[in-house]
Amino acid sequence: MVNSAKCIDLYSSPKLKVSKAGYSFDVNTNKWHLNKDTTISFQKEVLSTDPVVHHGFRLTLSRYAEMYSADHTLNMYNRFQALVRDTECKVIDVQAIRNWRAMLDDENEWYLGALRGFLISWYDFGYQGISKEVVDALNRMTLAGNKKGVAIANRCPETGALTQNEQIAVT
Repeated sequence: MVNSAKCIDLYSSPKLKVSKAGYSFDVNTNKWHLNKDTTISFQKEVLSTDPVVHHGFRLTLSRYAEMYSADHTLNMYNRFQALVRDTECKVIDVQAIRNWRAMLDDENEWYLGALRGFLISWYDFGYQGISKEVVDALNRMTLAGNKKGVAIANRCPETGALTQNEQIAVT
C-alpha cells in the first residue's frame, strides 16, 4: 500500500527535479508546483495504483515536467487519473487500455490518443509499470485527435482568439 504522504522510493533516483519553468519539486511529494499557475496534486485514484506503476508514473511525469510545459504535464496527469478512475485499475495492462477506450465516446477518444504518447515514453524511458504488450496494443490503435480551432472559431476569450479590446490593445 502506498503512503498517502509520500510515494515509496522503490528505486534510487534524484528526488528533486526542476520543471521547465524553473520550479523545484520533490518527486515523492503529492503536490508539485510546476510554474506560477500550475500545481499537480496527486489524488487517491493515482495514489492507490500498484506501487510499481505509481513509482513509474511519478518518474515519467517528472521527466515530462522537466521537458514540457506545465500545462502539458498537468494534462498527462489528468488523462492518467481519468484512465485509473474510469477503469478502476491498479495496473496498466492491455485490458485496462481497451476498457477505457470502450468507455470513451467519439468526442473524447482523444484522451487516450493524448495519453498514448505518455505511456509509450514511459516504456521507452525504461521505467517499470508499462509492458511491451501495452505499447504494442497502443501502436495498433487508430485514435481520433482532439478537435482543434473550436475556441478560436467561437472567439472564446478564455481559451481562444483575443477579444476586441485585446485586439485593439495589441495593435
